[in-house]
Amino acid sequence: MSVEAVDWSKVGESVEVEDEITYLSDFLDASIALYKVGGEAYKSEAIQYIFAGVSKWLEIIGPLNYYPGLIEKLSDAGVRKLWEADLDADLISEALRAGWDCKVASLIGGEGEIVEYCREVAAELLESLGVDYTSILKDFEGEAGRPEFYSSLIGLTLVLATNI
Repeated sequence: MSVEAVDWSKVGESVEVEDEITYLSDFLDASIALYKVGGEAYKSEAIQYIFAGVSKWLEIIGPLNYYPGLIEKLSDAGVRKLWEADLDADLISEALRAGWDCKVASLIGGEGEIVEYCREVAAELLESLGVDYTSILKDFEGEAGRPEFYSSLIGLTLVLATNI
């Protein structure tokens, strides 16, 4: 029998991040609902909440990797605003989690199934926001197998979907 020393100081960090992502997902969903049902008096405030929620999520998963032309391609694609699209809470939650999961996978060298998962979530998010996902993927074919690409793709899409 052997005994190994383990550094337990990091235990629970991912649980805390997962809890924070769950909170942010619920926060964004509630903020979008406020925009849609709160009337004119609450629209500006709801947009500020949405922007703050996405900004906080970017702090968690950042920094995003840079891919030349990606932001321009997404901008030209006409990403709809989060509060104008017909997104459900599950998709918002999945997008936030996928961005985090891909960021972690890129840091630890994980690929494979996580890339497929993130690709599917990114496709659903972009299509819900009015973007032709296949066109984006075709232009960045060389990056499509890397988890950090999907972190950046989801992150930049959410940034554009919250810009006023």
